[in-house]
Parts: sequence; structure tokens; C-alpha cells
Amino acid sequence: ELEVCTLGAGDALFAQGDPAEWMYLGLEGTVEGRRAGVPAGAPTYSFSAGDLYGVIPFSRMQAFQAAGVAVTPA
Repeated sequence: ELEVCTLGAGDALFAQGDPAEWMYLGLEGTVEGRRAGVPAGAPTYSFSAGDLYGVIPFSRMQAFQAAGVAVTPA
């Protein structure tokens, strides 16, 4: 199943602790991982156009360890 998500800057793609049930492909913009307790402006990761993130085949990740937040329209 394929779903296209359109995000504005500041919109969340997923929340910290959400089940990792999807694989994400960045089509445009940038999404950063922001973890509770880490100072703002210190992302734990980022993904942009062409990047894959989330459940990848054979991955053991069960839940997102950080929130995915768009820093640009994505």
C-alpha cells in the first residue's frame, strides 16, 4: 500500500514511540528526527529527497526513537 503525505514545516510525520510500521521515501524537503530531552536544534537524524527511512526489510526497529518533524515543506 502506498500513501503520499504532504507536510508543512513543523508538521510531524510520526511521533516518538509510534510503532515503526512504514517505510518512508523522501520525495522533497527534509524531515529531522527530534528526540524528547535533546535540545531543540540538535536533530538525531535527517532524511531528504531520495532517502529511505523507517521499516526496511529485515530491520529490528519496533518503534520510532524520535519524532519525525518536517523542517521544510515535504
